[in-house]
Amino acid sequence: MGFFMYSTKVLKSTPFICHQSDNKVDSDSNFKVKRVYQKVIDTAIKKGLDKSKAPLSMKGTTHYETLYNHVSFCGASEINIHLQNKAIETQDADLIKAKKEEITDIFKRATNITCLMNSGALRTYLARIIDRDEKVRVLSKSDRNELIESAYEQFDKQIDQVISTNNLKTPTISYIKELVGIIVKDVFENQTKVTLDETPKIKLRDKTLTQFMEREIEKLYERHGFIGKRSGLRFSADLEMTK
Repeated sequence: MGFFMYSTKVLKSTPFICHQSDNKVDSDSNFKVKRVYQKVIDTAIKKGLDKSKAPLSMKGTTHYETLYNHVSFCGASEINIHLQNKAIETQDADLIKAKKEEITDIFKRATNITCLMNSGALRTYLARIIDRDEKVRVLSKSDRNELIESAYEQFDKQIDQVISTNNLKTPTISYIKELVGIIVKDVFENQTKVTLDETPKIKLRDKTLTQFMEREIEKLYERHGFIGKRSGLRFSADLEMTK
């Protein structure tokens, strides 16, 4: 059983107090954000981060419930992006449907996310805040879209910092994006299954993975600092670490 059951409720538009944060524009960003537009992004991110701490309803008591939903949405979105590319490559709708089920099942077990969100309430909230600014309204459609994408990227990095700083029991967005890439590559390209009971490092009860996925996920754990701590992120419902 997973740590959280991610709700499908839509966020209500309630006001939140902004918290101060230091959001920088990445040098590799596609949008050359002018300082005036970066201030717009910063304002939206501050409000979005505060909103992420809230439960999904006025009567809710789960802290960071909105953040958990956002992580779930990012996982679903990343899966869809990969599958759209594979659909163009294969031109085989039946294959894509079957692979999506397999990929989704592995992803859920790998993250303990029990329900994938199909809508990104926090992203909608960010875009709405940004679009209210008069300076944004004069931008061309393409520049506005690049501005929004830049805001999404910066926001997700801030969300990852919140997860790490507060040791929340959910994987970071950067982690799940890499994880989805590994799973998709494995499911489409590596079909020789092996049981992990035979490996010295990890064991998955009644499940099988390819050697490629087992090896790459172990590397992913190390890159994200999960070795030796937060074992709940290691296929936590089914995975055991062997001595």
